[in-house]
This record gives sequence, C-alpha cells and structure tokens, in this order.
Amino acid sequence: MLVAASFVVVMLMNFYLNNTVEDIFSTLNADLLQTNNALATHKIGMYLNMPAQAGTRIENRFEDNARYPADKVQKELRRLMRDNVMEGVHLSQISYATETGSYVGYSRDTATGALHLIKNRPSEAGFDLLTYAGKKPDSAILRQDKGYDVLSQPWFMQARTMRTPFWNASMVHSALNSGPVMTFRQPIIDASGAFRGVVSVDIQQQTLSQFLRKMKRGNLDTLFLVNRSGNLVAASGDIPPTVLSLAQHLLHSESAQVDVGKTPVDTGNGKLMLISDVTDEAHLLPLSLVIISPGNYLRSLIAHYSWRNTLGLVAVVTGVLICVIFLLLQLTGPLEEIIHRVYQLGTPHWTRLARGKMFPEIAELATELDKKSESMTALLEANRNQLETDKETGLPTLAGLVNNADIYAQRNMLALLHLSNHSSLSNLLGPEAGLGLVRFVLAQLNAIFPEGMLVARVRSDKLLLIFPPVAGMQQAEVVMSKLQEMLSSSMTASTDAGFILTGHAGCVMENITPQRLDALLLNAGIALHDARKQTSDNHVLMFTQQMYNDGLNRTVMHEQLIHALERNEFSLVMQPIIGLDDSFQCREGECLVRWHSEVLGFVSPDKFIGLAEDTGLIIPLGRWIIENACQELARFIARGAPENFKLHINVSPLELGQANFVAGLAECLKYHRLRPENICIEITETVLMNDKHVALGQLTELRNMGISVALDDFGSGYSSLSYLHMLPFDQLKIDRDFVKDILLNSRSESVIASVLDLARRFKTPLVAEGIETPEMGDKLRAMGCELAQGYFYGRPQAFDSWPVADGEFRLTP
Repeated sequence: MLVAASFVVVMLMNFYLNNTVEDIFSTLNADLLQTNNALATHKIGMYLNMPAQAGTRIENRFEDNARYPADKVQKELRRLMRDNVMEGVHLSQISYATETGSYVGYSRDTATGALHLIKNRPSEAGFDLLTYAGKKPDSAILRQDKGYDVLSQPWFMQARTMRTPFWNASMVHSALNSGPVMTFRQPIIDASGAFRGVVSVDIQQQTLSQFLRKMKRGNLDTLFLVNRSGNLVAASGDIPPTVLSLAQHLLHSESAQVDVGKTPVDTGNGKLMLISDVTDEAHLLPLSLVIISPGNYLRSLIAHYSWRNTLGLVAVVTGVLICVIFLLLQLTGPLEEIIHRVYQLGTPHWTRLARGKMFPEIAELATELDKKSESMTALLEANRNQLETDKETGLPTLAGLVNNADIYAQRNMLALLHLSNHSSLSNLLGPEAGLGLVRFVLAQLNAIFPEGMLVARVRSDKLLLIFPPVAGMQQAEVVMSKLQEMLSSSMTASTDAGFILTGHAGCVMENITPQRLDALLLNAGIALHDARKQTSDNHVLMFTQQMYNDGLNRTVMHEQLIHALERNEFSLVMQPIIGLDDSFQCREGECLVRWHSEVLGFVSPDKFIGLAEDTGLIIPLGRWIIENACQELARFIARGAPENFKLHINVSPLELGQANFVAGLAECLKYHRLRPENICIEITETVLMNDKHVALGQLTELRNMGISVALDDFGSGYSSLSYLHMLPFDQLKIDRDFVKDILLNSRSESVIASVLDLARRFKTPLVAEGIETPEMGDKLRAMGCELAQGYFYGRPQAFDSWPVADGEFRLTP
C-alpha cells in the first residue's frame, strides 16, 4: 500500500504540472517556431548566395585585369572551394569555361572531402574532359570524357547570349560525385564589356540536405525544400508522402490560405507546418522552406528528458520497497528454513521438516508441503513417462531413447525415416489411418531387420532407427538396400483402406556417443533433406561430408549475398539479340547480372539467383537490377544506340508479386527519361505457381503501359502449353536445350518447328537462345526464326563495351 500510494502521489504531481504549463508552452512554442523559421530562412538564403558570391569574385578579377592569367584563375577557384563554407558545408563543384573553349574546375568528393581537378585538353575529338585524383594535373586521371566541347554546351551558349547570371534546374551530369545538382552560371564580362567565359558553381542536392540536417533542433524538427513545381529538392531526413502532399497542396491550391512565414498549419498528427519563401539575393532560385515541428516543442523537450523523472520515481519506489522487504524479513524469520527447502519440493531429495518449536500455522504449512511433495513426485513421474513414451505406439520418444544407455553400446549406424504420405493420409482419412501406417511400418521393420534394432518416434511422421553394430560400409549398404526395398515396395497398411507407402531416409555411420548424438541426428537430418530433394519418392541416402559442406557453402553464400549490395559487388552486362534477317544490326539485348564477391570471387548466377529467390533477397536485388539497368540503358542510348533499343530484364515471381512493382518500374523509367517501349520483362511460367491472379494483373498493367513481356525458357517446364493461353506475352524465347542439338537431333528440330508454328499463330516473334555457330544461325533462319541470341553473335559484356554511334548498334562480322 505504501508503494502504491507513493506511486500515485508522484503521478498526480506530474500530471498537474504538465497540464499547468502546457498552455504557456504552446504560446512560447509558436513564437519559437517563427524565430527558428526566420533564422533558417536567412541561413539557407546565405548558403544559396554562396555560388553568386563566388562568381562575382571571379568577375571582379576580370574587371581589374581583362587578361587575368589562367593559372591565377585556377588558384582562385581552388581558394573558393576551400574558403566558401557555411555550417561546415562546402560548395560541391566550381569551374570556369573561357570563350575559347578552355575548361578548368574543382570537384569535392562528398565521402572524403578531397578536391579533384577537372580540366580539358585538346585531342583528336576536339577536347577531352579529364578528372584528376588530386588538385594538380600531375596526379592520376580518374575519368576521361572524350569529345567534350564546352562551346557547344547549352548552358555556355545561354550564358554567352544572356550575359546575366542564371540557375540550371536539377540535373545529373558527369561530375566526380553522382547525384542531382543545381548549377549557378555566372557569365564573366570584363571592364571593356567583352565576354570572357562562364563560372559554374554546383550545389549537390545531397549536400544541401546535409546543410539542412545541421540546422535541425535535435530530432524534433524536420526541414525540407521544394521548388515552385512542388518537387522535393532537399530534406533533413525522410519525408512522409502525406506531409509532402500537404505542403504541395498548400503551395498550389487557390483555396488554401497560407500566411507565408507567419502562421503555422496543423498537419493533423500533433505537428505544425510552417512554410516560407527562400531564395538567393538575386531572386534567381525561388524555393519554399517547410519546417515540421512538434505541436508543443517545449513540451516535447520535457517528454524527451522524462527519463530523469522516471529515474527519480524508480528511486523513490525502490527505497520504499527496500523498507518493506526489510520489515518482511524481520517478520518472516521462522519461514526461512521452509523457503530454502521449497526448491526440493516434488523431488526425491525432499525430507519431512523437523517439528520443533514453531507457530501452529507454520507447522500446518509444513504438513501440507509434505503432502504436496508426495503428490507432485507421483505426478512428475507420470509426466516423465508421458514425455519419454509415445502413447499411440508405445515406442520411446527421442527424450526416452536418449536416456536409454543401450544406444551407446558400440552402435555405429542410425537412420532418420520420414513417412512422406503420413500427413496426407491423416488429413484425408483421419488420424487412425496415419497411425495405421506407422504401425504397419514398425511391423515391416521388425520383419526385415534383426533383433537389437532400437526405434523411437521423434515426430508423428518420423522414426529414428538405431541399428546393431555394423561391420563396415559393405554391411551398411546392405542395411540401406533393405530399407530402400521396404520403401519402394507397394504395400497396404490395412484391409479396410489400401495405400502405398512413400518415404525417405537419411543414414549416418559413426560411433554413437552421448557427446556426438546431437551432431549425428543433425547429419541424419541433412541426409534426409537431400533425399527429399530427389525427383522421385523412396530414396535412402548415406550422409557424406560433401552434404555438410554444400549446406555450409550455401550458408556462407547467403551471408555474403546479404552484404553484396552494400559492397557494390554486383554489375550488369548485356548480350545482344539480333535479327536473323540482318545479323549485324541489333535492336534488342538481354540484361544479365554478375556477382564478383570479395570473399567468394566470381559466383555463377545459376548458384546465387536460386538462393536469392529462396531467401527473399531477390526483391532488393531485383530492385537494384531494374534501377541500374534503366540507368545503363539511358547512357547506352545517349552514347549513340538506337532510341527504340529494347532491353530485356529478367523478373522473378517474387518481384512480380510485390504490390509496388509496376509503380516502381514506371517511376524508374520516368527518372531516366526512357519510354516503356525500351523495356521488355522476361518471365517464366513459374509466375503462375503462387497467386496467378496477382501475376496476371501485374503483367496486364505492364503491357497496357507499353512494356513488352517475353516468356523465357519456353518448353523447359511440364506445363508450358497449359499456361500459354493464360499468360499475356509479346515474345517467346525457346529454351537453349532444344537449340543446342538442332544440327544433330531431328527431334530437337521438330520441337523448334512446332514452337515456331505456335509463335506464328500467336503472332509473336520467337527468340532462339544458345546460338554458338554460324551453321546453327543459318538453320534457324531457314526454318523461319526471326531473332537469335548466343555466343556466336556476342558474349555478355558491359554496356559501355559495345560500340554504338549515330543511332545504330551493329555487330562486327
């Protein structure tokens, strides 16, 4: 009661104080939010004005000296990159392009903060833009962009024409640091009015986000910038879509009344939103700053540090408890001996308490404990028998078998037998049918194997067999053959309900000891698992070290696969798909993923793709493949590939089953400025194995967008024809196993001819995979095949390894 009373008093005081000051804090919070908003707006404006200050500084040099030396310009640029800093955030990149086409600049590595010189030099293509590893041209070259003509750049021509400063919209260029940037362009006009060049200053959007994070009040405020179109420019953290949508609505809705920079808006979830305009001094970059703050910031600060109040309350309660416990110990001394003995209750170690001088109530308690101990001992013995004996068959359970010393009497072979159809029989015919199967198997085991074999029922459908001592592997193979024969024979378990026994077994041959028993059971389970993976029923396998190694390798590969994306160990290659009517003109290609692990080296896709699908890692891996494939395709087209080039991307059933798959793909296409016709999704018939309605809906939506669908590995499954009428597709790809023997096997030729006829009736092109010789290509062309893919036309290579120019992608004959 004392503890409860103390707790109630402290809670009431806390409640009273919180409610008393809440109104005062609410008023102060609104004023504080406006003050913070004004400060943040001022600082952001100063940061956005840094590029203009840098450009003005360079222009002043030309006003003082119309022939300002190039080496001094370079030093001035480096000084600006070093000195222009605010809140610990520097400029991202600065450069100067002259009216004669010279280009020099510096870029900052966002990870290390190091400066990298960027400079062009004459070459056969005109000028090459070089990015160096250090600040000077004698350092190593990190990047070389050939044919970079400054004078033909749109921004340079715009600066020479306008002769006034301007900002470029958010864009992605070939700077050292990837990611969207905003670029300030300052035309340089000397004292005579002559145009001398352009100073360009970049602000990376991620750098601007870093600047916003430095201005946050701990974890209580969220800041983000949007442009006049409502698009997110930078943010101090993750912005919920609902918050961004509300800010866009308030900025663009005519009905929304927003007092910019003055009146906070309630977001509806206990937070306030304050929107204010922010720009540079020249008003060339109009943005809107949005601050999200708790509805009562000062109240949140108190809640943030409420652990101190909690600690004080715990200290008070702990002190009271110590007092209470002390009093109880003083009052309950006579019970101490019983308390120490109560742990022996229900065990053979329990002895009756000696009746000395004690209170009658304690003596009565001791008598009752004696009675309870006797009853508990009997109950525990009954429970032990129940745990160690299977009540349906009378066999020992695994716990009972482990306590049997006979299993360690020079025995050296055990088997784990799984009755595969036990569960289906029990579900269809009832538990008696499943129990009948177990009893029948036990009868067969007793008839086939000699006396001395120990059997335990470790699960309703699983038996553990421990054989008498086996003299060598030859005798072990005899035991396994008998077990295989029993499983393979067609037998009935009763005269009332007939059925066939199906099962698998995993065996281990090693001396059985108490220390190794768990490991032997694990190894038997591994062998049983491998037996169940066989294509047919009734397999018996002996455990080998290779089985363990395969499982261990799979585990190691899984661990490495988890971190492969973080380590950037994946890469993409492309294999061309050519038209057989013109084998040197390529308009399609298949995107393939490669994994070069730091630990495992090169890992074949046949090994890690299946593992990724089994573990669910195919979802983030597939997202990475789509994003990078779109990026590579956009660069490929920009480099000179046909604008209608179609890239095939393999998609697993798990990816297609994601609700946001179509939206994510559409967003990726939009971001990289690709058309839906540039993408073809390759699937297999397994997409219909799980939820076919979801898969069909996703495929239909993709095709409605204009994205093509190809049915890959056609003919390799058992049900290709049954699924063909259900799947929406635009192209068939016949499995390479049929194509490889087309010149030698008439059956393969007949299969391909049938598939070609099927494709013509569906009015879809057929792609033949695995073409390795010109004779195979000629044969398929003569049969009417339109498209082909294989090593003869090109092995998979990196996108930038394929020569493209002027909208054409032609393979070298």
